[in-house]
Amino acid sequence: MPNQTLQNFATTYLKYHARIQKPEPLIDIFGQMRHAQKILVCLPENLADLEVASQHLSGIERCFENAHFTYIGNEALIAKLSGTFNTLSYKPENISAFGLLSRQVMKDIKLLNAQVAIDLNRPFSLLCAHLCFQSGATLRISLEDENRDPFYNFQIQAGNACQLNQCYGKLTKYLSMTAC
Repeated sequence: MPNQTLQNFATTYLKYHARIQKPEPLIDIFGQMRHAQKILVCLPENLADLEVASQHLSGIERCFENAHFTYIGNEALIAKLSGTFNTLSYKPENISAFGLLSRQVMKDIKLLNAQVAIDLNRPFSLLCAHLCFQSGATLRISLEDENRDPFYNFQIQAGNACQLNQCYGKLTKYLSMTAC
């Protein structure tokens, strides 16, 4: 289980590391979304949010015709996901004291060669931010949050006051407008 002090240190270090790396090239978001063949989706880290998110997964999939989706999340939560989805799961013992996934899990994620990574967590999740950043995806999408700036290159502004269902609805709407 992650230690909060170590996780805060890891967050600060990874933000700094992400900011000092070579600047990313400009991305044609419309072209990237239109031609994406492999999509990695980080599922929410709690059951209540996962239940709301699962109602929007088919809408997100419709935004990327002919793409192969891989959903990643905690093994216990993925077991509660209804439907047949291609999933990759991790166990609590795969998470370090810093709140990051083990090297073997990260290696499996990089082997997916995802062109787009989408984080469905509303509150900032260091684990998912690091996962999306290290996945190698050219386009990394999340809901807007000041902590996410160095990790993602496309953030959906859903508003902090909106209900989670509305946030996912806005995410799906933005994705459908840019993917067409």
